[in-house]
Amino acid sequence: MIKAIALLLLAGLTGAVAQPASQTESVTVTGERAREEQIKSFVKSFAAPTFLLGKLSRWETGICPVAAGLRPAALRFIVERLRQTARKVGAPVNDHVD
Repeated sequence: MIKAIALLLLAGLTGAVAQPASQTESVTVTGERAREEQIKSFVKSFAAPTFLLGKLSRWETGICPVAAGLRPAALRFIVERLRQTARKVGAPVNDHVD
């Protein structure tokens, strides 16, 4: 009889231990970045107006992007990407390659 009671108690404890103590909840966070404000802030942090006119200076000569320290294929990719981006924003690009 004592063995039967002990087995019932043991079975009850085993079932209680197998159940999780607490359930986890999932939380989803959504938001929006103010991309335009981030861009303006970035530009203002690097650009400074000219002393005489108080306007941002403009390119007078074409840019000549150069990269170093990578494999030749990576260097060509970076330089070409810089040239494309410069053209896209209206900056003159010097296409002369040394």
